[in-house]
Amino acid sequence: MIRRSQNSRIRATATSSCLAGIVTLWMTSASIGQQQGIEPVVAVSTDEAAAAADRQHGGDDAAPSFDAQSESHLTFTPFAWLVSLDGDATIRGSASDVDADFWDTITESDAVFGLMGQIKGGTDEWSLFLTTTYARIGVDDIGGSLASFDTSTDATANLGWFELGAAVPLLESRSAVAEDAGEPSFRLDAYAGARITLIDLELDVDLSLSGAPVSSTKRDGDQVWVEPFIGIEGRYAISDDVLLQFGGDIGGFGAGSDFAWQAMASLGFEFELFGLPATGFVGYRALGQDYESGDFAWDVVAHGPILGVEIRF
Repeated sequence: MIRRSQNSRIRATATSSCLAGIVTLWMTSASIGQQQGIEPVVAVSTDEAAAAADRQHGGDDAAPSFDAQSESHLTFTPFAWLVSLDGDATIRGSASDVDADFWDTITESDAVFGLMGQIKGGTDEWSLFLTTTYARIGVDDIGGSLASFDTSTDATANLGWFELGAAVPLLESRSAVAEDAGEPSFRLDAYAGARITLIDLELDVDLSLSGAPVSSTKRDGDQVWVEPFIGIEGRYAISDDVLLQFGGDIGGFGAGSDFAWQAMASLGFEFELFGLPATGFVGYRALGQDYESGDFAWDVVAHGPILGVEIRF
């Protein structure tokens, strides 16, 4: 059993690591921006952009401005998540480890896949998104200890997350010319929103002493909460057909969960799907939450590989 003091240290470490990671991403983004000629995004009206282009190039023969590319867009991204759990949970005062590494979930789980999807739409200046995730995990014989007793836990969890938010650009390469020249481009967005978490958890805990059974306890419970989050996400085009995607956010802050964090990174490959531009990607996602309400507590990190495709309309 993971002691509460150990959890506090783990949460402190996770918080520091997450904040340090976001700072590192920001510094790296600024460095890449300087190398690629990236400038902070400045909002100007279409009329002002056209007037500036006329002044620079002279009269009606001037080339279209960069802002002429600011068109509406819509993307749909279905993907699968192979979920593992690390942490501990408490139901009706009964606490237990819910640690299950990736190999455990492959060999012991009733279900290991999380189904996810995202719809995102907007313009080059803003976008709205809705991300949904569902995962069912059932793992048997999770070993642990409680005082001098050995524990064996069968855990079944139905997990749902719904994220609704908005994003705006922070940095972007003025890449209309750069892409024609075959050079990489870069974009960094800031986003914020709210995450709804739904958990339906069942724990069967068997206690034994020196191999002799002592007791068996069954607990089940469900919780729903809403937490805010803020974060950044970026894309870096390694070549015309290959790109790196990354993102991370922090949230909770006592509203909903005490603290929550999320990180994701993937490598994408451009192609056409039924005549539409698409990006297939593989990567890794982690979502950690520390939530407590009454006799229910959830201090768990869900993580694992992701595989999906982004379709652009």
